[in-house]
Amino acid sequence: MQAGCYTLDLYCDAENPDHQYGEFPHQFFHERGSVCRSRARRAGWILSRRPGGDLCPKCSGKRPPKQGT
Repeated sequence: MQAGCYTLDLYCDAENPDHQYGEFPHQFFHERGSVCRSRARRAGWILSRRPGGDLCPKCSGKRPPKQGT
């Protein structure tokens, strides 16, 4: 039996002082890469084909709202 899995490890390309030590990589996994990228975008990531264009939810302005406010 063979099984396959796609893992997407994302690091933010912006230099932002709000990034915490050990915050990255953010990981998404599924059988297909397209599903991983879709999940990352839903989580607030901006993914780009050009080098240095991937932004985390903090830097993209798509950070989910804080709970309890």
